[in-house]
Amino acid sequence: MSLVFLVFIFLSVAAFVHAAPLDSTPVPVTQVVSPTQQQSHQWHYPQISGPEATIMVGFLAAIIAVIGWVVVHRTALTRDREAREHADRKEKDARRSELLSTLKHWENTFVIVTDPTKVGTLYYEGGGMRALAEAAEKFRGYVTNKDTFDRLNHQMSAMNPQTLDANGKDQRRETICGSIRAFYDFNRNA
Repeated sequence: MSLVFLVFIFLSVAAFVHAAPLDSTPVPVTQVVSPTQQQSHQWHYPQISGPEATIMVGFLAAIIAVIGWVVVHRTALTRDREAREHADRKEKDARRSELLSTLKHWENTFVIVTDPTKVGTLYYEGGGMRALAEAAEKFRGYVTNKDTFDRLNHQMSAMNPQTLDANGKDQRRETICGSIRAFYDFNRNA
């Protein structure tokens, strides 16, 4: 389709260039119609032949078609880009919401448990550590500050027993909940 269009433009331009040159300078002609009327000037332009007019109209139509195609193509590209950006934004918001709800769930779960031994068991064997790490991994691709994200995620979901008991065994719950809150606050604004 576009090849035929280009051939048509080429032939139109070639025919227009090889056509007889147009003398478009206006020529004043004085006509005296009657002695009572004043002399008036009329401008006469050279006549354009049928083939020349066809070539001019074809060339004008080709220009309009090209401009129309560019406008439609550009509009379609803009619409597609905006649709992709919107879908990405929705996906990011859904992943963030999922991460934040997981963090809140596990924070509330750890707040309820008062026995330090059960807190450690819940974190390591009850699925807390794994669930927090999985939720964070799903959202990691949408974060711009990956270094801070990774550091806070590691502090929250990869605690070893020494880190968990750094403030004392009875502070396990506060240690875990504090790291979850810090990670939650960071990701709420990420």
